[in-house]
Amino acid sequence: MTGFLGVNSEIQLSTNIDLNLGLIAEKLPNYQAFFSLRASLNLPFPPSQSIRLSYSAANRLPTLLEKHQNSQLITSDGDILNKIYIQDT
Repeated sequence: MTGFLGVNSEIQLSTNIDLNLGLIAEKLPNYQAFFSLRASLNLPFPPSQSIRLSYSAANRLPTLLEKHQNSQLITSDGDILNKIYIQDT
């Protein structure tokens, strides 16, 4: 499997309370699948406002920069303080 899948659902628990649920799944070759979950509860708050209680947990695939990073921190004297090189195939 390679790709992206997103699902969102809204469930009316009562006349004034809504529950929103969502799931996002991502998969690329050579990587495990990553999942992000979310849930929120919408409560009315008169006269024309509402209160939302939310929870989410997310994981994501690395960006191109994160996969192929090559950076250095160099002082004004030319000393290399930190070198990061990541090559992810």
